[in-house]
Amino acid sequence: MQKEGLTEWLREQYIILARQTNTPVYYWENLPLRRLFDWIRAHNNVMKTKDR
Repeated sequence: MQKEGLTEWLREQYIILARQTNTPVYYWENLPLRRLFDWIRAHNNVMKTKDR
């Protein structure tokens, strides 16, 4: 993934998590990447089980 693509993807993830958790985007922007990816993975797992 190119830098521009990664930046855009991260921005989308920040917005999705902020909307789903009713938190400001800057909260997600300030998380270390490892913790952010853990939250993204957990969110995706919840959404998968919710769709079943």
